[in-house]
Amino acid sequence: MEKSYTFENIIAKSSEQIDLPSNMNGRILSIKEATRCLEQELIKRALRRIGGNRTQGARMLGISRPILISRIKKYDLWPEG
Repeated sequence: MEKSYTFENIIAKSSEQIDLPSNMNGRILSIKEATRCLEQELIKRALRRIGGNRTQGARMLGISRPILISRIKKYDLWPEG
């Protein structure tokens, strides 16, 4: 049976909080900036949870594998090694 992943599984089971950075001037982030930070963090956490498997990561995040790979490239999130 395939494991079902939800947003809550990705976030709630992590002991880490998602801290959105404020801009250098101390202003509140725009929705676009905050969304970008959140998307990056969700991708990093999903890939960490499933050991870097992009197919499972995409499934966990509810997006296609090509979209996930596109976001990994966009945010330069390729695993180190």
